[in-house]
Amino acid sequence: MIKYTQYIFIGMFLIFAFNQCDNVNSEAPDEEPVIVELMTPMNNASEQALEVELKWKKIKGAKEYIAEVATDSELSDVVVDSTIEGTSFITPELSPNETFHWRVLPLDRGPNAEWSDAWSFTTGDSETTVVT
Repeated sequence: MIKYTQYIFIGMFLIFAFNQCDNVNSEAPDEEPVIVELMTPMNNASEQALEVELKWKKIKGAKEYIAEVATDSELSDVVVDSTIEGTSFITPELSPNETFHWRVLPLDRGPNAEWSDAWSFTTGDSETTVVT
């Protein structure tokens, strides 16, 4: 009787273990996208200096970021493309009285890292100075 009980127990264990293997997902669980939150200049800001300081919130685990500035809303005409350590960047001198669009991508965050929303700002004339 004990032998049969042992066989039944072993059989039940094997069935349970086999069913648990079927429940394991071989793919990594979906993670939330990692997206930078832009801070300044505010979206649609105007009368910005020609050298604009871009700021964004830190993403845990990201040591570097890519900042892009473009003259079009699709960000295909990129005029600044820089890899930055930290959460701020001062652009090289931009054209006066022109609207620019910018976005940031966190690096070192794997495949879930995505570009931030694109924000825009307009520079002032060559005499414009913005105090932050």
